[in-house]
Amino acid sequence: MDVIKAGAPRLAKEDVKIGTPVVLASDNAGWELKHYVIQYLEACGIEYIDCNPDEGMAKDYPDWSAKAAGHIMDGSAKSGILICGTGIGIGVAAMKCPGVYCARCDDPMQARYARKVLDANVISFGQRVTGFGVALEMVYEFLRTAADENCAEAKIIREVEKKFLKEV
Repeated sequence: MDVIKAGAPRLAKEDVKIGTPVVLASDNAGWELKHYVIQYLEACGIEYIDCNPDEGMAKDYPDWSAKAAGHIMDGSAKSGILICGTGIGIGVAAMKCPGVYCARCDDPMQARYARKVLDANVISFGQRVTGFGVALEMVYEFLRTAADENCAEAKIIREVEKKFLKEV
């Protein structure tokens, strides 16, 4: 399917503000939607890393989430998209990793604000609860939105992280 002809917003490589490659992972419950997102990234010429390309091998989302988070932590990926049934579990698992700031999103506005206000570098959503068109709009907003360097929230979150939660 040509996702652009189907109505997905066109994203040019030079419009990506968060950086690439984008790392993707899913469990079996998010498998189909992940591949739809991959079609979108390919149509837009956006570089990506698929952490679990073999269908049926994505049973345990914490393992795949950790693999994707590893790419963020070592710098081989700049941003990430995680998909499971609801987007909750896979996102929570990713947030256990230092330097991974994952926001579970339901709509494009949340994806945009996750980047702009919180400087999230990963989003998660669920195939069981997210329409495929909405998912692509969220990916579009997430990748094309720059973090607002003047927002205090992201700075405060990182300070709390340094003090209490994780070694960065």
